[in-house]
Amino acid sequence: MNTSIKHSVVAQNFVLTPEIQNHLEKITRVIEKYIEEGDQSGTVHFMLRFEKRHMSSGVYIAEIDFHARHTDAYAKAERDNLIVALDEARDEISQSLRTHKDKKIHFIRKGARKFKEFFKGFPLGKK
Repeated sequence: MNTSIKHSVVAQNFVLTPEIQNHLEKITRVIEKYIEEGDQSGTVHFMLRFEKRHMSSGVYIAEIDFHARHTDAYAKAERDNLIVALDEARDEISQSLRTHKDKKIHFIRKGARKFKEFFKGFPLGKK
């Protein structure tokens, strides 16, 4: 695929390990599938933080914000484990992007169908 997607990571209140960075790279590759061919404007922002809650051990919050030429998507998940929160946010944003892509394909096909119906009765040079 000829697309390149830029990503940035913000981590608050915990240390970003190589394991987490590898997981973020995998999520970026999943999101990259939904960008149009040749689009160089795709960016993904990961906002990860750990919040200590009163009388509990705390919770990890993972937010993914995606922007491209004709598509914007956002997902947020809160879990006790950061990897689980990232996977949940990835699934949510992936579903949103898939829905957007399916709608776009549907309208293209619908337009082509209307075009074909319009020209159905016209002779096209056959004698």
